[in-house]
Amino acid sequence: MIGFTTDPRSSRSSPYCTDVARVTNSLILHVNADDPEAVMRVARVASEWRAEFGKDVVIDLVCYRRSGHNEMDEPMFTQPLMYKRIRQQKSVLDTYSQKLIVEGVITEQEFINEKEKYDKICEDSYEKAKKQTVVHNRAWIDSPWVGFFDNKDPMVLPDTGVDESILNHIGIPLLESFFLNFSFL
Repeated sequence: MIGFTTDPRSSRSSPYCTDVARVTNSLILHVNADDPEAVMRVARVASEWRAEFGKDVVIDLVCYRRSGHNEMDEPMFTQPLMYKRIRQQKSVLDTYSQKLIVEGVITEQEFINEKEKYDKICEDSYEKAKKQTVVHNRAWIDSPWVGFFDNKDPMVLPDTGVDESILNHIGIPLLESFFLNFSFL
């Protein structure tokens, strides 16, 4: 869903959000995100496909947000039937942990201990994040970009090498044409 009120059938011109990947003839795998083991199998297939054929793979996690568009949203206002049903669903964590306990893979106490450990990691990280007041660009840049910001002010735009008059000659008519023909309806 997009925003707070967009119905899924109005959100795109194709049935799946992954249909855009069809233009590159990429492998598209749809998987139920309520099934962690299926998600892992699909991730493994995608990794092996990429390694074997060197081609892109798109994984469509078929899922929903338990809390609506964002944590501040109350989705019952705009999608009451859907969210009534979602609230009746057990969480993936509850369902999967019960499956593992019933199968004897873990004990209930092991699950409780691991959950408490994870909750503590999250709480500690949250407290640490509240104290961090400076954002370091390098922490957000992937490895191919190593050195990208070295000795550069990221707030200063470098010269593109194209004269501003040429950019205006091309850009202004395009923008004018766009807005002349633009309609919200």
